[in-house]
Amino acid sequence: MLFMGETPIRINASEFDSIPLSKKDASVNTIIAEARGIALERTLSSTCIADFLRYHYGALICTPGRIGWRFAGSPSVTANDLLSDLETPEQIKAFQKEGTLLKKMRAHIENIEKPDPTQAKIALARIRNLGTTSYRVLVVCPPGKIIDDEVLPPKKDAQNIFTYMYCKPHSACVQHACDVLYKQGLKPDPHQAIAISTIPYMDYIETYKAVYEYSNAEHVSPFVINIDQHETQSPQTYVMAAVHRVFDNEWDVTRVSDFWRKAAS
Repeated sequence: MLFMGETPIRINASEFDSIPLSKKDASVNTIIAEARGIALERTLSSTCIADFLRYHYGALICTPGRIGWRFAGSPSVTANDLLSDLETPEQIKAFQKEGTLLKKMRAHIENIEKPDPTQAKIALARIRNLGTTSYRVLVVCPPGKIIDDEVLPPKKDAQNIFTYMYCKPHSACVQHACDVLYKQGLKPDPHQAIAISTIPYMDYIETYKAVYEYSNAEHVSPFVINIDQHETQSPQTYVMAAVHRVFDNEWDVTRVSDFWRKAAS
């Protein structure tokens, strides 16, 4: 399968603070920050996983770099306007479908026996739509290992906590890594198109160093190292890099265990 599109790169600037402020920009950023706050509040008060995913996504897109285009030629845009698309029947239905898939992935991943403490559980769901293939990733970290979420409050006491991270890859390189991992390393359920296994757990620093061993002068770290010899980076490491948000264009990652832990309390 050939994946085409942009290559993941890493930038050091914060997504929210990377745009210089003028007086006009300051008011735009204030509106975007207000919208993110509203979306986060709705995320934390969600009573079903579909709404949790939907409003979390709304909070994620509320940065100048991701939603600033909405202000082009529309100076009267409000915070509620920025979030209005989340309330359409199409979006509600789409996230209900996403929530159902996530529940299936969780059920599959729970069937994995307790792994070595150095291993993470992983489930990959393959989605086919109109001739295209995409993936969803669910990773369960070993107890005590926490991965930061861009918008959710940080977790400090993680001694006996299992952290579940749900990732919707956007870039061609990460989709390619998912495809290789799905085909080579995992055993898919032909009826559900979900594959499960364990992979080595790596923290952010370890993952960052591993993928950028192959980066070039432009700080681009492609999955395919040598196209002629079909040589790639480790798909396990590359997917973990997406979950850790090492790549600046892999931002659609949610710490879904926050919702499940709250629902169980």
